[in-house]
Amino acid sequence: MERPRYDRSDAVELQAWVAQALAYKAAMQARLGGHEAAIKTSEEVVARFGTCKEAAVQAQVAGALLQKGASLGELRRHPEAIAAAEEVMAQYAYGADPELHEVVARAMNNVVRTSCAMLS
Repeated sequence: MERPRYDRSDAVELQAWVAQALAYKAAMQARLGGHEAAIKTSEEVVARFGTCKEAAVQAQVAGALLQKGASLGELRRHPEAIAAAEEVMAQYAYGADPELHEVVARAMNNVVRTSCAMLS
């Protein structure tokens, strides 16, 4: 029996819930030390929902990219971590949603912290 694919639904609210669940999954994987798994889950959020224009879904995608960068940083894959943060900034810096502004600010902070880590 095939499982339903809720991320393919046209219902934006449902898409937001699925994106949020996957973003939380990535965060918990990272918190438990599973950074490779967190990267893959974060990439899944971006692949499934990256083209959605709804603010609630965009916030989850931006958060997933931020989590990907943090996990890459934990694995000392610094250039990739910076690239993930720069992707957040490029895609969401000019958005109208204040929630996205916070994620962009955190991405900027991650670039600085990761750059400093590369120097030490």
